[in-house]
Amino acid sequence: MIAGLFIAGLLVISTVTLSIYFALKMKANNQQITAKNHELAHRIFEQKQIEIALCKSENRLRQLLETVKVIPWELDLKTWRFIYVGPQAVDLLNYPIAQWYEENFWVNHLHPHDREKSVRFCQEATARCENHELEYRMLAADGRVIWLRDVVSVVHEAGTPTMLRGFMFDITDMKLVEETLRLRERALAATSNGIIITDARLAYNPVIYVNPAFEEITGYSATDVIGQNCRFLQGSDTKQLALDELRSSIKAGKSCKVVLRNYRKDGKLFWNQLNISPIHDENGKLSHFIGIQTDISDVYNELRLRKLAEARLRNQALTFENIHDGAIITDLTGSIIDWNPAAESMFGYTKAEVLGKTPSILHKPEVVATLTTEVLQTVTQKGRWSGEINFIRKDGTQGICETTVASLQDEQGQIVATIGINHDITENKRAKEALQRQLHRTLLLEQITQEIRQSLDTSKIFQTAATQIGKAFRVDRCLIHSYIHDPIPRIPLVAEYNVLPDYCSIFNLEVLIPNNPHTEQMMAQESAIASPDVYVDPLFQGAELTCQKIGLKSMLSVRTSYQGEPNGAIILHQCSHFRQWTQDEIELLEAVAAQLGIALAQAHLLEQETRQREELTLKNFALERAKRQAEAANLAKSEFLAMMSHEIRTPMNAVIAMTGLLLDTELTPQQQDFVETVRSSGDALLTIINDILDFSKIESGKLELEEQPFDLRTCVEQAIYVLAPKAAQKDIELAYLIEPQVPTHIIGDLTRLRQVLMNLLNNAIKFTENGEVVLSVGLGTGDLTQQTSSQSPIPSTQSPVPSPQSPVPSPQSPAPNPQSPVQIQFAIKDTGIGIAPEKIERLFQPFTQADVSMTRRYGGTGLGLVISKRLSQMMGGTLWVESQGFVGGNPGTWKSQKSSSYSCQGSTFYFTIKAQVAPVGEQAEFSNLLVQLAGKRLLIVDDNLTNRTIVSLQAESWQMQTYAAKSGKEALAQLAQGTQFDIAILDMQMPEMDGLSLAREIRKESGCENLPLVMLTPLGKLETSLNFGDVQFAASLSKPIKQSQLYDVVTRVLGNQTTPASISPCHSPSVDPHLAYRSPLRILLAEDTLVNQKVALLMLQKMSYQADVVTNGLEVLKALEKQPYDVVLMDVHMPEMDGLETTRRIYQQWEVGFRPYIIAITANAMRGDREACLAAGMNDYISKPVQIEQLAQALSKCPPQRTQQDRVMSWELQPPDNILQKKQDQTFNNVNIDAKTIKSLRDILRGDRAAFAELIECYLTETPKLVQNISTAIATQDAQTLWKTAHQLKSSSASVGAMTLAQLCKQLERQGRSNKFQSSLESISQLHQEYEQVKTALQKELAKEGQ
Repeated sequence: MIAGLFIAGLLVISTVTLSIYFALKMKANNQQITAKNHELAHRIFEQKQIEIALCKSENRLRQLLETVKVIPWELDLKTWRFIYVGPQAVDLLNYPIAQWYEENFWVNHLHPHDREKSVRFCQEATARCENHELEYRMLAADGRVIWLRDVVSVVHEAGTPTMLRGFMFDITDMKLVEETLRLRERALAATSNGIIITDARLAYNPVIYVNPAFEEITGYSATDVIGQNCRFLQGSDTKQLALDELRSSIKAGKSCKVVLRNYRKDGKLFWNQLNISPIHDENGKLSHFIGIQTDISDVYNELRLRKLAEARLRNQALTFENIHDGAIITDLTGSIIDWNPAAESMFGYTKAEVLGKTPSILHKPEVVATLTTEVLQTVTQKGRWSGEINFIRKDGTQGICETTVASLQDEQGQIVATIGINHDITENKRAKEALQRQLHRTLLLEQITQEIRQSLDTSKIFQTAATQIGKAFRVDRCLIHSYIHDPIPRIPLVAEYNVLPDYCSIFNLEVLIPNNPHTEQMMAQESAIASPDVYVDPLFQGAELTCQKIGLKSMLSVRTSYQGEPNGAIILHQCSHFRQWTQDEIELLEAVAAQLGIALAQAHLLEQETRQREELTLKNFALERAKRQAEAANLAKSEFLAMMSHEIRTPMNAVIAMTGLLLDTELTPQQQDFVETVRSSGDALLTIINDILDFSKIESGKLELEEQPFDLRTCVEQAIYVLAPKAAQKDIELAYLIEPQVPTHIIGDLTRLRQVLMNLLNNAIKFTENGEVVLSVGLGTGDLTQQTSSQSPIPSTQSPVPSPQSPVPSPQSPAPNPQSPVQIQFAIKDTGIGIAPEKIERLFQPFTQADVSMTRRYGGTGLGLVISKRLSQMMGGTLWVESQGFVGGNPGTWKSQKSSSYSCQGSTFYFTIKAQVAPVGEQAEFSNLLVQLAGKRLLIVDDNLTNRTIVSLQAESWQMQTYAAKSGKEALAQLAQGTQFDIAILDMQMPEMDGLSLAREIRKESGCENLPLVMLTPLGKLETSLNFGDVQFAASLSKPIKQSQLYDVVTRVLGNQTTPASISPCHSPSVDPHLAYRSPLRILLAEDTLVNQKVALLMLQKMSYQADVVTNGLEVLKALEKQPYDVVLMDVHMPEMDGLETTRRIYQQWEVGFRPYIIAITANAMRGDREACLAAGMNDYISKPVQIEQLAQALSKCPPQRTQQDRVMSWELQPPDNILQKKQDQTFNNVNIDAKTIKSLRDILRGDRAAFAELIECYLTETPKLVQNISTAIATQDAQTLWKTAHQLKSSSASVGAMTLAQLCKQLERQGRSNKFQSSLESISQLHQEYEQVKTALQKELAKEGQ
């Protein structure tokens, strides 16, 4: 029960609980339902609001669509009816809106051409439920065609299309634009004008479009020009004025119209009329240019021809109206249709009077028909008639005109009229006839006069006069009478001319003057007497029988006279008929009589005149011959100088080059001095050669002087030391002194000054047998009396002099003003033979010496003084001489009649120059050294006063105390008195006691055991050792004393510095041996002579360069085509193609930056050769003999053309330690080879036996070919090949020392140049023999090298 109660209680509780739960659950559900109802009501409200908004939006959209030109539509696919169409459709197609809703309205109103295609396309797209677009045409109610673009959206249900919805866009305007564009495109393609469009937005305005007409006009295709600037059409013709206008318009963005000269692709010119217009984008910004191109070549030419024709017509019209000749134009009927003002003036008729008439009114009736026929026939056949016509003026007067009648043709060539040009020559004709008569009379008179004066014999004069006068006047008889006054006046007949058939001479007839009226009147007057009929002339009254007897009918007579006095008569007889004597004949006879009278009176003067004329003729002939000879000699001289320049320079190339290389070796001071003397002598000789070549320029005043700074002291010393060996050979003292006031650095021509010095010094040495030659240099003062008469050429002043190492004068001497030029005077005094006063003026005449015997004894050309004087004048000074108290030459303001310091021995030559002082810096070191020398005591022992004076003056300029002794005895006496010296200079050659003996005695003196002694020896006798056992010298000096050497010796000895005597340091190389590593160059050597190739290669090798070698210009061009070169060393004279032509070819084939640097190398040194090389395009010029310094300097100017990589590789190379090794000298005794040349070659090679053997083998290989070519040239008479080949063999033979062979080649070269082969066969035989000997000698030398 309890259990039942418990269960019942549980059930109640469960029920209550469930009731409560369900009650709560229902309450909660009710609340949720209420909330959902509220939410649903809110959503319904929002949906309604959205629907209201959508309706409003749809209405706005519909209203918007209805306001634009777009037709919205909806189409039911079941009925193909529009269920909606926008109201715009009415305005677009003019159909009422109701018709749009009819069945198949859209299909029925499609354009027939578009209906099938559009319907099919729409159906197919709809079937695939694809939205699509299409364009088509519809027909409007008014018949217009409307283009529409339809955007269609397919509405479908379950994949089945039910409706179409879309928009129709009116694209009619767009289609019209597209059609217009297509039309324009077709028009552009079809037009005959070229169209070109460029992009103006890019800087260079590239072409973006051209039409076919442009391609046809220009010949360029579109692919050729697209992207290019169209300036290529002008080619190189870029200086057209129209181009400036075109560029300005393009720059300003404006239109323009120009006419240009353009060129087609094939280079043919055409005239282009170009119109350009700018094109702007939608923002108004310039974007393109369009150009319309018209080929107006034909139009332009036609227009130009038309303008020329119009201009010609205008000119012809102006000419017609204004010419001075009468112009008449007639039509084909002969009627006058035009008549210019000149014709009115000429013929007297006005234009109105002659129009319609024929030109026959101007001519005589009897000539009109003939003249007209002749003129018309000639004009018809030939187009022109010319001739002289007699015309009649309106006033009846007559005239003569030169007439030219020509036909006038139309464009078809048909004659439409004729024109006659009439030049009135009436006055000219009359004047010409009068002149002709006068000329005829003059010619007759001249002829008669000349015939009369052909002989000096009086009888011949008479007979010649009779004959000539009779023939000239065409008379039957001409009588010449002389005149005898005493005792009875009479005129005997002395000559007769008679052409009567029945010849009847009246030669023995003597006419008496008294009681003869005709003769009396004739001899009393100058005028002639004319008697046309002697039987009616009162002067012949009573002489009728005589006239009948001789058949006389008419007579003309006149007397001959001279200065008013009668001396004869001329009488003309006409027997065949009665003759009316004209005035011209009368005047002519009077003139003949005057001439005959003069001829008779002055027969002896005529004879003298004839003789003088013959002499003058001979002189003129001789003068002309001399002129031709002088011109030929001048031409020969020029050719000779050019040839000699080449010939001398070729061997000198080896001499100077070898000495330059020899100076790079270790030499003793004596050897070095010798080599330097050889080198300077060679340079001086080269300078003299150049001066001789310029002698003709000196004569013509065309020689140019250099203006370069140089050291005057060096110039003087060079001249002295070149000639010192010559003076030493004659035991002549040679010395010089430069006064302290003279600036040592000046601006001028070093070469010309040295030439004058060497010339005068050489003359002084030549004409001096013993004694001395002294050169002194001082400042000129303009007074000869002060400079020469009162002073010795060696100044005695004790004032300090400048240091030989310092160009600045010492402080005690006045310094020249560097701003103004100074006058420097040079004096060369000798103790020679002197010059006689009567011969002193002949010195300065060309090719003349003072005495003819001097030429035989001393030689010389006589040109030296002339050249020196001209050069001194060109340098602003003059040159003169003083000898035996007389002055010769033109000293100008220095001139004096006689020197007060009269000397009977020797001469002194003076010359002056004007020069600007060259600025140089002070040297402080020199001042310190001067302090060290100040107060030092110097003993000078020399028997020559000049040497003692020079050394004393120089030492005193350094503030030293000097004592000069003329003998050893005098010097020892001074030392015995206890005088102490710091240094002594002893002449080694003195009479009584020489220098060595004196040195031994000095060592014996107390306190002189350590006295430094300096030996003074003549040049060439310098002791190689300063140690003589018991006596040791501190240093040595050679004469003539260089002031710089004296200074060095004194400072070193007093400064306890040793002076090397045995081996001097190697000559400092003037060329960088590693130049190739600092400035790497790829070099091509063009040289046809193998030996010269070797010399050049060795020079290059000394600078560490290597070179490729070719032998002519053609090989140069081939080498340059294979690889680039930085520099070409170009020989000017080469076979096949010379250096000048090669250079021109290089400039034609290679552009700047790719062509090599070209250096000319030639043995020619005539003026103009350098200019010719540079004009051909060469960059530099070196004349032979080539100096290595010049070659190095020229190479240093060459800009490398290789890449940076090539240069880096060159820098990485290490220079060899020693390229050329020295080889000891060998003696070569064969007479066919010059030993010195072989030795020089070995010295250059420095022991390189392989190089020496290679050089000799090259010569032995090439020479037989050259000898064979010479033989062939002689056999074929080929002069050019002969001289060129002989020249080449001569150069190479001289380089290996085959001097005799070189001489034979020189002869053959001369024969080839002169085209003379007479002695060539003999020379070629000698050439073969000599070469065989040379070959044998060289082979022996090669054998020695192999040992």
